[in-house]
Amino acid sequence: ELRQELSVVLRRIGGLPVRLKPGSRDLYYAAAVFASNHLHAQASWAASLFARAGVSRGDALRVCALLQKDALGSLARLGFPEAVTGPACRGERAVLARHLAMLGRIDRGLREAYRLCAMESLRLGLRKGSVTRSDAAQALRLLSK
Repeated sequence: ELRQELSVVLRRIGGLPVRLKPGSRDLYYAAAVFASNHLHAQASWAASLFARAGVSRGDALRVCALLQKDALGSLARLGFPEAVTGPACRGERAVLARHLAMLGRIDRGLREAYRLCAMESLRLGLRKGSVTRSDAAQALRLLSK
């Protein structure tokens, strides 16, 4: 009964009640951190890169918010893997190589974060059909370095 009442309250404020497997609370919380808190970290990294490119701090934050809003809107409308876009999901090795080289000169940790995200985007691109297996294998070799 209490669970049902809490579900009603959660729905009223725009939440989505879910049931978890026993013992999976930390896994759920880690997923929530990826979905929400790490979005802020990604925006911070992107804003610092925009600033290096000459974009003002205020404009950089607005660009980040617009891009993330659009990406999340596509995800809500289309789901995985259809919503994924970008050079990794298309296996664009030349673009990925330039990005990795540039990020490696700026910040090795940021390069690693980009590499890991690109690998997941590449996997989603394969599921979506936006990259051939051959091109994906070549891009994966690049991303594995």
